[in-house]
Amino acid sequence: MKTLPCLVLAILLALALPVQAQTLQSGRNGSRSAASSGTVDAFMNRLIPRESRLSSSKSVLSNGWVRDWNLTKGWINGAWENWVQNTFTYDIYGDQLSQLGQYWENSAWKNDLLQTWTYDDQGNELTHTEQNWNGSAWIESSIDTDMYNADGQITSILSRYLSGSAWVNRELYTCVYDAQGNETIDLCQVWSGAWVNSRRWTFTYDANEYYVNFLWELWSNGAWVNYGRAIITNDANGRKTYSLQQIWDNGA
Repeated sequence: MKTLPCLVLAILLALALPVQAQTLQSGRNGSRSAASSGTVDAFMNRLIPRESRLSSSKSVLSNGWVRDWNLTKGWINGAWENWVQNTFTYDIYGDQLSQLGQYWENSAWKNDLLQTWTYDDQGNELTHTEQNWNGSAWIESSIDTDMYNADGQITSILSRYLSGSAWVNRELYTCVYDAQGNETIDLCQVWSGAWVNSRRWTFTYDANEYYVNFLWELWSNGAWVNYGRAIITNDANGRKTYSLQQIWDNGA
């Protein structure tokens, strides 16, 4: 469920480096198949018909919270038919509190996936919980718990899943910072009776504290092995002017 730490994911997307499977999405593919191959709803992992249209709306609740809603319809057998809808709730500070995913079946909306978030007084995300609908009630499936240092920087993300009635460790992300508060290392470990190294990302900065090198490594046979890297050049304002992305191949 948990995505990579923010800096890692931002760099991967900005540089268009391949992103390994670091997000575990629940949800059903559904009993219906789309009339033709289309896109996939990222939240519920449901196929969207090639011919589809999206509508959305926003409302402010009496307590000041904001509710966003979007509806996707598909062109099925010569008519527009409801397909999926997502409802988002935000508090008065703009922090997301929930996301509800539903799909259309037998002329009614069916619950599918619910995610909820909690925050501390400073607006730092504390927990991110995912629940699946079993036909009559929401059942928790996974939870991420974030920890912060005194400066409000995230230091760890613990991802767990529910097995029976017990929470089981899945992944642990640990973030390291330099004296200037720049993120220098992100370490991912997976649970196998004990924490085992899995992936590591290392960042290097220039004198202006702009990141200039990004190294991605994988843990293999007891040692870190190069996977990919990026070399970045920035102008005086920190805007990226050049980037070189490389994938490690056969020892070079």
